[in-house]
Amino acid sequence: MTVPPPRTKTVSAISKRLIEDHERMRKHLADLKTALQEICHRQSQEHLQQAQHLAHLVVQEMNTHAAYEEHALFPALAKHHPMPILEIEHEEAFLQRAALVSGILNYTFPEDCNDKLYQQGMDFIEMMLRHMAKEERAIFPLAEDTLSPAEKHQVISQMEDIRARARVIPTEARPPEARQFISFHVPLDSPLTQDIQTEALLEQDSLQLKTVSLRAGQALATHWSPKQVSLILLTGSAQWNGPDTTVDLEPGNGLCMDPKLRYSVSAKTDCRFLMIGHSDLLN
Repeated sequence: MTVPPPRTKTVSAISKRLIEDHERMRKHLADLKTALQEICHRQSQEHLQQAQHLAHLVVQEMNTHAAYEEHALFPALAKHHPMPILEIEHEEAFLQRAALVSGILNYTFPEDCNDKLYQQGMDFIEMMLRHMAKEERAIFPLAEDTLSPAEKHQVISQMEDIRARARVIPTEARPPEARQFISFHVPLDSPLTQDIQTEALLEQDSLQLKTVSLRAGQALATHWSPKQVSLILLTGSAQWNGPDTTVDLEPGNGLCMDPKLRYSVSAKTDCRFLMIGHSDLLN
């Protein structure tokens, strides 16, 4: 189902420029849809060449438009409202686009005459239409309502610079951010050698993970943390004691505590907790 193009209530130079980009993109996508239908269902060499040309136009238009938003609009809006969801959608759009463009550029008759490329194209087109509609429904009005006249002027100036450069040198797509993961092991069955013992699992600028183990009858004295802390019971049985309340804990139970909340923990049996400290929320 094609998503209708909503409109912002108030249109300034920022929204006008971005909506004009969207209109060009909608025209390219409509033409691309027709070309893909002819390629995949009628084996039209003429439409294959047209699709290859349209793929080039889509790449250039997307790159410049994304640069508008990621280098001009989003940084200005991020001072008032974070923009991570839209940035992730951009990355997903570029990944889908790369697969589609590769399929178009490497398409051969009759070997590739099936619905795979056509379905890739339809998925990409629908995703782009939804993304543009979301921007016009939410992000552009947000810019109109939130940015000061000086901020709007700066965004417009940056957008004009980006478009001027694109006329000379095609805008390159932003490479996807390198994202990594770290694996760690939580010891569940290692013996307790002390009444209370801790083991660091992971420590980064914004996150600390450690285990806290208590022998039966032992307790963590009343204390507080300057950061938000989550405490999850992994093994055993324990009681959490907070201001004017207690919580009985069994494996799988946990609590997330605000900074500076005073609490203590007492062990009914030998028990082990996973403690998560969120350092980016330091007060």
